[in-house]
Amino acid sequence: MFNQLFSSYSFPFDSYLSPTEERKRKSEQNDYEYARELQRQEFERYKVLRKQFELERSAESLGVLAKKQVVQYNNKSTGTKHKAFIIDTHLDDGPDKPYYTIKYQKVQTVKDESNNDQSQLIEVEKQTDGDRLKRVIWDEDEAWAAIHGRII
Repeated sequence: MFNQLFSSYSFPFDSYLSPTEERKRKSEQNDYEYARELQRQEFERYKVLRKQFELERSAESLGVLAKKQVVQYNNKSTGTKHKAFIIDTHLDDGPDKPYYTIKYQKVQTVKDESNNDQSQLIEVEKQTDGDRLKRVIWDEDEAWAAIHGRII
């Protein structure tokens, strides 16, 4: 009879958690939410990188380079090679003669206040033709940096 009367009633102490158990439950919930957020961010990164990879393969089939593609720039005047990325592709001279706006970093020597040579890394943005650019092996970290306008 007692069970029938009180079977649907929950006593307040039935769901009581000690302070330690409550902290542990909240900590586990926070860990779960943090893990889900990291998973969501990683999936977004994957989607962006996958899209960039597909754009680069599509551009390659057309014989051009894609925006944000990482390349090697050959500076013929200095004989140096730099890692760069494509900012824009220009087809003003026709689709068979594309040229590109690229960004890369180079070391520049300047004089400081004491007239000593000081080396510093500067970013250079310039236009060049495709003959000076070479495709590089896909690297997702470099591609991610280029997508966000950085060179690594």
